[in-house]
Amino acid sequence: ERAGRIEPGAHLVFVLLDGLGMNLMTRLPEDTFLRRQLQRSIRASCPSTTACALTSIATGAWPSEHGVTGWFTHLPEHDFTLITLPMLDRSTGKPILERGLGASGVLPVAAYHGALSSHPLTLLPHQLRDTVYARYSRAGTEAVGYESIAEAVERIVEHVAWGHARTYTHLYVPDVDTACHHDGTRAPGDLEHVLRIDAELARLRERL
Repeated sequence: ERAGRIEPGAHLVFVLLDGLGMNLMTRLPEDTFLRRQLQRSIRASCPSTTACALTSIATGAWPSEHGVTGWFTHLPEHDFTLITLPMLDRSTGKPILERGLGASGVLPVAAYHGALSSHPLTLLPHQLRDTVYARYSRAGTEAVGYESIAEAVERIVEHVAWGHARTYTHLYVPDVDTACHHDGTRAPGDLEHVLRIDAELARLRERL
């Protein structure tokens, strides 16, 4: 049913706006791009935290399968607790690489990007592009970093126009989630972040 709502095409662009729930969507003006494009809501993974959801999206598996239970995940076989997204040992704050472990050593389900027949590209904020988790979640496929949403839009347009027969472009935007963690989910400034992103997504749709 979900797939039937996406029109067939050679180029698929997937935009993940971390932290943008229906509580914010319903506060957006009716004429915004996101409100006009809204088709339906979906259920989040359980627990509905970024670490769980991102890993479910990367693998197509539920948290009970991929093993990420939240920001912290205890790994009894390795006798330490993992801070999942930065891939650190919780007790020491040191990277798991210093333990001789990589993402595949602590996350049992592989990401699906490596099996895509289309040409995949992941866009992330520059500081996240080459983290251990980021490389895992895109299965080592190509990625570029961006400084602003406007820059990311231009990168997406370039990728789609590059000449590949089929492309899959994944854009991760953490701005809303970061703002809500700092200010709460009802802060007046939250909508400003969403509206700025909304305008750029409308521009992306127009460019494509």
